[in-house]
Amino acid sequence: MSLSAHTLATHLRALDVTLDALDYRVAIVKAQDYPDPGRPCGWLSLHGAGLSGSGENVAWTEAAHADDANALRIYAQTLCPITASVAQLVDDLGNRFSPYARFAFESALVDLALKQQGHSLVSVDRVNLSLPKRVSLRYRVSFAACPDPVALMQRLERYYERPHFKVDVHPQWSAQVVAQLGASRLVSTLDFKAQAMGTAFVQRLRVHVPDAIFEDVADAPYPSGPLAWDKCILSPNDIDARVAPGVMFNLKGPRLGGLFALLAAIDRCQQHDAPFYMGGMFELGAGRRQAQQLAALMCADAPNDLAPIPHEAQVWSKAPAQLQISFDKPGF
Repeated sequence: MSLSAHTLATHLRALDVTLDALDYRVAIVKAQDYPDPGRPCGWLSLHGAGLSGSGENVAWTEAAHADDANALRIYAQTLCPITASVAQLVDDLGNRFSPYARFAFESALVDLALKQQGHSLVSVDRVNLSLPKRVSLRYRVSFAACPDPVALMQRLERYYERPHFKVDVHPQWSAQVVAQLGASRLVSTLDFKAQAMGTAFVQRLRVHVPDAIFEDVADAPYPSGPLAWDKCILSPNDIDARVAPGVMFNLKGPRLGGLFALLAAIDRCQQHDAPFYMGGMFELGAGRRQAQQLAALMCADAPNDLAPIPHEAQVWSKAPAQLQISFDKPGF
């Protein structure tokens, strides 16, 4: 199943929403594979008509969160209370916010509008009511570059059922480590982080992990096999310049700078018939849940980099091999 991103965006923009107040809270959360003291998380809440909508700011530092919180609160003071369409409010934003803050605001706004109107993402399109209310989502478990990735994959198996992995490449991996990665048959994506590592090293990885998606390779000529672009995709127009046979796109809403920019990027991929998957930016709250919802509707069978992340603010039970994403309640 794949929903038209353009159709979904059109219906979401047409929703009316009442916005009375805004809250922004920063928390430092200890999480798996994140350095101490923990991940700075920005929880954004928009309130209206007795309901609340949630968004998550993925800014990496407390200072960035402070700047975003100030910009959001100033805007809310000049705006609230207001009743308008989502389109009016989104189009009025201009360059007021950082890309990460804008994505959080648009996500919270859509969440609030859907709750106020009694819709989920699948019921907002009143013409297409045949969409399922529960979708199975494939995902990959990702982790940062480390000297012994196979040992880390084995440790992570305690958290996930039959996991497959998206692994950040370490330029100092030995020939033995590369061979072990291939022998594991658990690696679906290797992320080079747009760092030059030498064509010989890249080709050695391709020999041992021939079917893996090579993401953000910096060394040209690019190796044969599936390739993907992530870091350079900052707008829908960046997709047009890189569409090619065998090329995929890893789409991230915060990096694109808004929920509707993300939907536009998905629409561009759909127009080009270009394969894509969705990635995360270490979200630990509403942002991860919302990305999983969109991926379930747009690319459920793709190698989405959206695994649940164990952290101190939740009770963890082993994640199933596929997530069951539910659309039976209003909101996003």
